[in-house]
Amino acid sequence: MERLLIGSLELTTTTTGLNVAALYSSDTRLKYPVATLFDLSALTDVNIDPNTLTPDQRHHARFYAYYEYSERTNSAGNRYRDITHLEPIAAPATAASTDTTAILAELRAMRAAIDTLAKQMQSVTDLLCLAAPPPPTTPTPIATATAPASPPDHDTAIPADYPRGKSKLFKT
Repeated sequence: MERLLIGSLELTTTTTGLNVAALYSSDTRLKYPVATLFDLSALTDVNIDPNTLTPDQRHHARFYAYYEYSERTNSAGNRYRDITHLEPIAAPATAASTDTTAILAELRAMRAAIDTLAKQMQSVTDLLCLAAPPPPTTPTPIATATAPASPPDHDTAIPADYPRGKSKLFKT
């Protein structure tokens, strides 16, 4: 048996005229109902009077729906969810949560230890920066390559540099 957290429900009618409740998840991103409740009298278990529900209007209520998978499948091949019973949520999650004072105290102690460690690391970093030689105050010039004094007096090309044969550039 599995359970779903229901966030809202809507009274609808089947094609045969039967009133059913479409149960929607508490996840508001879901567009379609997660289950259908055929026995409306089960809503009284979660303090909802089925006679006061308005058709095709969402009624927001949080409760658990317990279900089992049916042997029947829909057209997509997925098994139907048969609702076995509904259960109210006794208290909000914040009121039913455990006492966290010990955990919070430990987290605060860890935070203080991390702050102390960060201060010690900063002092070590400052000492290392003082021990390192200071960077030069004036930039040292970078040596540049010198250009030749003058171009050569003669053409250095030789006839072997040019291909022999008919040139496409000149008509002969």
